[in-house]
Amino acid sequence: MKTLITMAMTLLILAGPSSTEVTAQERTGYVMRVEGRLVFIDLGAQDEVIPNDLFRVIRQETIIHPVTGENLGGEVPLGLVRVVEIFPRYSTAEILSMDPGADIRMMEVEAKQGLIRIKMLTSAEQLDVQNLMTRRPMVRSPTIMSPSMGNPDGAMKSIVPEFRIGGGSAVETNLPDRAYKLVSDPALLGQMDTTSVEPLENFNSSILAEVAVSMPLSNKVSFVGRLALGAATKLAVGGKFYPGSMFGSGLPTPDGHVGEPAFTVTVGYGGRGSSTLPATALAQLTARTTLTTLTLTDSLTFDLGDTIVTVPNPDLDTAVQTRVDSAYQASVTDSIRASATDSLEALASKGLGFGLGVDLPVTEQIKLDARIDRFGSIEEFSFGLTYYMKRMGMGETNPDGCCGR
Repeated sequence: MKTLITMAMTLLILAGPSSTEVTAQERTGYVMRVEGRLVFIDLGAQDEVIPNDLFRVIRQETIIHPVTGENLGGEVPLGLVRVVEIFPRYSTAEILSMDPGADIRMMEVEAKQGLIRIKMLTSAEQLDVQNLMTRRPMVRSPTIMSPSMGNPDGAMKSIVPEFRIGGGSAVETNLPDRAYKLVSDPALLGQMDTTSVEPLENFNSSILAEVAVSMPLSNKVSFVGRLALGAATKLAVGGKFYPGSMFGSGLPTPDGHVGEPAFTVTVGYGGRGSSTLPATALAQLTARTTLTTLTLTDSLTFDLGDTIVTVPNPDLDTAVQTRVDSAYQASVTDSIRASATDSLEALASKGLGFGLGVDLPVTEQIKLDARIDRFGSIEEFSFGLTYYMKRMGMGETNPDGCCGR
């Protein structure tokens, strides 16, 4: 009996850790692909992997001693990942942390070569990590920008304001070289005094101030609004839509993921240029001083056949005639100025319109964009390219890109 007890105790000692512990330690696999902070591992539901399982990412290095031939290498820890989505034969996991010296770009290359492995943490190690995370409840974890998570415009339901102010050449509205050429009625133009009209300078504003607001409503939709004053006036609201991947790797950039376009649609009211003539130009638009109503003569002449009789005009009143002519000239002047103002308002018309835009990250450092705006007299089309001098790295959660870039 003592011999049987001794043998049983010996077997228990040799067994070491519990079967659960051994299973956890032996559950290893490979990282098949790395996309930003998202990794794809070859363990899935069939391997009893569940959400929130923690794995250590390692690289097996081989360093051969040149004399003895001994392998001096070993496992090099790269970081920790947490499973977020399970499939039958593989899973996706997010990178929680990276060890010093680890390079995600190198991981992307080496994962394709089968050099990056994962090892599930033991129960004790998982408990230590969870305790470390719960001891800092007020610290928000970095936003994970993966192909299926996050809105590039920012956190959900947060308001992201922007303010721009700029200057340059005053906006052109096809103004004539003389103010009187704005008068569209030929009859009024013929009654105008054009002898003292100075050249018309561009009086439109050269300063533009714009306030923009965006609010992410979901991973795929953001509300946008814009208000511009100055050289152009515009009030527009609409939405920005992220329909999903069309091509590319899906790696994160400050403007979304590679191969995933963003479409912006806005409607509103606007136009460009001033619709009011300056006082100096308006003062030059006057009727001719020689413009008069029916002129009364100081005498009347009658032909009586063989005798012509001339008598004083009893209706002649010079003061009244002067006042009538002055009122008539003022009326024509008002009509001339109204006609010029109407023509200017047509040049700088304000009205309802729309805006369309598309942004397309084609690589991690290059983005193409195109815009069409039609609001009243605003008829613009633009095409541009943005180049980021540095790729978006891990831990960089500002939607505008890398801090200090």
